[in-house]
Amino acid sequence: MSEPHDTPASGPPPPEPAPQPRVRRTKKQLPRPLRFALAPILGYAHPGAFGYLGFLCIGLALSLLSLPPGPFPFLVLIADVPLLVVLFLQGGVRWKRWTWLYGMLHFGFALRWLGEIHPVQVIGSALVLGPVYLLLGAAIRWAIARRVPWALTVGTCVVLEEFVRTFWMGGMPWPSRSLSFASGMPLDLGLSMLLPAAAWFGAYAFSFLAGMSAGAIYGHFKVRSGLPGEAEVAPLRAWRALLAPMATLLVLLVLAAVTSAQAIVKAAPGKQLLVVQADIPQSLKHGLDGEVKEMFDRHLGISKAAIDQTGVGNVLGVLWPETMVPWPFLDSALAHRFPDYWEHQVGVLKRIKTDVPEAQQLPWLLGVIHKFERPGEVHWNLWHRAHGTHDSLMLVDPSQAPGMDDPTPLPPPAGTPPPWVVARHDKVQLVPGGEYTPLGEILPPLRWFRNFVSVIPELDRGAYDQKPFPIGSGEKAVRAGTIICFELAFPARCRDWRRAGAEVLLNASNYGWFGRSGFRWQISALAKLRAAELGVTVVMAGNTGPTAFYGPLGQAYGTFHEMGHERGGADVEPAGPISTTHRRGWASAALRLSSTRQTLYTQWGDWPWLLAVLAMLVFARIRADKASHPDAPSG
Repeated sequence: MSEPHDTPASGPPPPEPAPQPRVRRTKKQLPRPLRFALAPILGYAHPGAFGYLGFLCIGLALSLLSLPPGPFPFLVLIADVPLLVVLFLQGGVRWKRWTWLYGMLHFGFALRWLGEIHPVQVIGSALVLGPVYLLLGAAIRWAIARRVPWALTVGTCVVLEEFVRTFWMGGMPWPSRSLSFASGMPLDLGLSMLLPAAAWFGAYAFSFLAGMSAGAIYGHFKVRSGLPGEAEVAPLRAWRALLAPMATLLVLLVLAAVTSAQAIVKAAPGKQLLVVQADIPQSLKHGLDGEVKEMFDRHLGISKAAIDQTGVGNVLGVLWPETMVPWPFLDSALAHRFPDYWEHQVGVLKRIKTDVPEAQQLPWLLGVIHKFERPGEVHWNLWHRAHGTHDSLMLVDPSQAPGMDDPTPLPPPAGTPPPWVVARHDKVQLVPGGEYTPLGEILPPLRWFRNFVSVIPELDRGAYDQKPFPIGSGEKAVRAGTIICFELAFPARCRDWRRAGAEVLLNASNYGWFGRSGFRWQISALAKLRAAELGVTVVMAGNTGPTAFYGPLGQAYGTFHEMGHERGGADVEPAGPISTTHRRGWASAALRLSSTRQTLYTQWGDWPWLLAVLAMLVFARIRADKASHPDAPSG
């Protein structure tokens, strides 16, 4: 007989208790405005949308502090770390939407100086360029999933991202990471020492270093915290990831030292180039006839003062910035049909010859709008689209022009330039949305929208095979190429001039659109990079600044003479983005020439970086195959 407690209970089982509603514990939260203000600090503690927002704020802050005129250029070495966190936060479940937002905010803040023209310019740039960060994020995630090392992955992918938006999408290359290496700010921690190394692999070498550094730092902590069961090898792998950027930094330091030691830089034979800066506001540039005349008189007066103070025997030439001649120069076919404009063109040369008699001994380089007639198209409005428009720099010889009291000569036969025009360079690389309308011929509303946000008329591209023109005479002449305005931002165009034999690049520009914004430091840093890449002197001729000289190693030099408004003299300071901003005067210096015929970057261009991208793809494929077949014999 069993014990009573061993007898199973009879009857149906008792019903299960009904589930009780879950009571959410409430916790006291900070007020919403304060939470958003503290997002950069509290972001890591909140893995949701608030956390993503925090890392976006950190990334934007690092970009603003590292890009010129940011005070801490060295922060570029970690500026991409927040982006990497966004890509892999919570396993990357929402990386696409947040990376896209990251890209749009990044470009919107970095290109905020475009708002000086029209706010739509900033919004349009953010919308067009922002998706490039999706490509960057996808490339990084793809390579990491195939076990490519973090440093190599991020360094190569950021170069690919900058390359895409520079050349393939038609967008300007900044805010590129390499600008921080040429910012010239006091707290760059020696980054500017690397500048001569651009002669080997271009400015992309610095972007590569910045990407590698960010990738290695993030990968270091990712490896240490993400390898359970491999605690013994994790520290070794983590520290090994930091060796790649350290080795790259060492190589760049050695290349910079070798370039500086081997470069033999000498001044062109004893004469100075005078660069006129008249500080013309856009309202005056597009004003009435009397205001336009004032614009021309101001340039002419500064030119005469500069020549008188320097001495005509010490002057190599006189350079005026982009479009600073207020009347268009016409080709001979249009000159016959528009005699009033032809009269203005001849009048420009008459005034130069008469008001500055010494000018007859000098070459003058004038920024002009060149109007030409397209074959088969005739229209009796000079500014109709039937007529072509070039943004040009003309080399003229005033001695060939008639005197002030001489009658205006008839235009030369069609296809023949006037006798005073020695040579002309036309702008080739136009700014999309500013100087031309992509797909405008197919979709006319796009052209209407472009005209709404930009007062610049649509321009025509110049020929790619233009030849450098000589400044000076005989064996002492310096061969100069012209990069007008934003052409400075496209390294391929600058390389074309160097390969054609140019020893100097003249950046004739009108940056008066952008006020006193940080754009001036960015474009100056870009000029340093181009000079170091190609081993040439870059002369910046800015209407409102910057006006400066940058030698073949990227170093700034030259002096700026501010016109005394009342005392009639001139104050002298080193030329640069600060001293020349919205000031009236001229910059002067002898052109420095490098003994190096062509740098390695001039010869190779960007092919090494394309090969690096290809090598990353091959390496990723090999690592992926090994991961999918771990038992396959090696070798």
